[in-house]
Amino acid sequence: MRRPSQPLWYTLLAVVVSVLVTAAAALVIADRAARESERRWCDVITTMDEAYRVAPPQTEIGQRLARDLAALREDFDCP
Repeated sequence: MRRPSQPLWYTLLAVVVSVLVTAAAALVIADRAARESERRWCDVITTMDEAYRVAPPQTEIGQRLARDLAALREDFDCP
């Protein structure tokens, strides 16, 4: 029987490194996709938040919506 050209530990190390690199790439891609999605919402959120600042809502629900939009704008780092 012929002996393998590389030791078993080398093969296992290559598999582990490949899995780690693939997982890291997946995390980077997912983070980038999430940021892109947030950026697309920034125009709508910013417009609504500025409208509520110019003419503050009078109802409790409207005020809560205005606060939530302002918080969302901050969370998304919208300009």
